[in-house]
Amino acid sequence: MPPHGWPPRNERLRGRCRHLVTSARPTHPAATLEGVRTNSAWPFVLLGGGAVIAGGLVAAASSVAPSAHASWAAGYLVLVAGVAQILLGLGQWFFSNPKVPTAPWVVELTCWNLGNAAVLVGALVGVEVSIDIGSAALVATLVLFAAATWRTVSERQLLLVGYRALIIVLVLSVPAGVLLGRTLASK
Repeated sequence: MPPHGWPPRNERLRGRCRHLVTSARPTHPAATLEGVRTNSAWPFVLLGGGAVIAGGLVAAASSVAPSAHASWAAGYLVLVAGVAQILLGLGQWFFSNPKVPTAPWVVELTCWNLGNAAVLVGALVGVEVSIDIGSAALVATLVLFAAATWRTVSERQLLLVGYRALIIVLVLSVPAGVLLGRTLASK
C-alpha cells in the first residue's frame, strides 16, 4: 500500500483534475488579496460600518422624540457616511491598479470622513459654511475615486459601470444634499 499523500501533490495535479485547480485561481488582478489592496479596503469598510451603526443608534435614540434633525442625521450617517463609503472603498480596491501607493487612499479616506463630519456638524449646528466646505471635500474625494479607476479595463465590465454610476449619482446628489443641509441648518 502506498504511503499517505502518494503520489506527491504536484504529480496529482498533472492528472485529469489539473484544470479544476488552475481554473480556480483568480484571473483578475483585483481578485488577489495581497499587499496594499487588502489594506486599502479595510479602513473604508470599518469606518463605513461604524457610520451605519452610528446612524442606527441615532435613529433608535430619537425614536422616543423624533425630530427632523435626528432623522436627517440618521439617514445621512447610514447612506452617505456608511454605505457609500463602503462601496467606494471596495470598488476602488477591486478596480484600481494593484500597485496603488498608500497616499491616494489615505487622502480619500481622510477627505471623505472630514467632509461628512463637516456636513453633519454644519447641518445640525446651523453653520452653512461648514456644509459648503464639507460638500466640496466630498466632491473632490469623488473625483479622486473616479480618477483611480479611470483607465481600468475589467473582465467584470458591468460591475465597473455600476461603480462609476455610483460615483456619478453621488456627485449629482451633492447639490441636493447642500440644499437639504442648508434647509435643516436654518430651522
